[in-house]
Amino acid sequence: MTLRNAPVDVLLRRALADARRRFEARGEDRTLERFARQRVSLAHDLLSKRKHRAAEVKRVDAKTLLGIEEAATKLQCWLELFAPVLERGHWHTLAHLVAAEAALAQLHDVLASEAVLRRVAPGLNAKSAVDEAVRWLNKAARDEARAAVKCLRSLPHLV
Repeated sequence: MTLRNAPVDVLLRRALADARRRFEARGEDRTLERFARQRVSLAHDLLSKRKHRAAEVKRVDAKTLLGIEEAATKLQCWLELFAPVLERGHWHTLAHLVAAEAALAQLHDVLASEAVLRRVAPGLNAKSAVDEAVRWLNKAARDEARAAVKCLRSLPHLV
């Protein structure tokens, strides 16, 4: 591998110098605060679009919620990275994002458990127990989906 054979600090310095050259070659004079606001705004727009698409359909599937979770994670990462240069109001958004991601992660766990159970069910001889477990997981998935949607709806709008 490249990192094992070369000193990491040299690679990082080269990458930083290359990024600086590319940034300066653009001819734009952008401040870090403006750049941070643009990145956060793009991530927020992506999350808003995915939330809007999910709100339009009658029943939200796991793939849609996973897309929302990815967009929320991206927004959270940008907010945490640029927290020192952004306004203080974003900490409130960050708290809501963490709560929404936790709810989405719980939903994902329930859906993954159901998928595993359905995959191994044919090999089990306890059909009634499997059916009961699937019913319970379906109810848990509905409850977790409602909680996740509630958390997503509580996200404040960014400027």
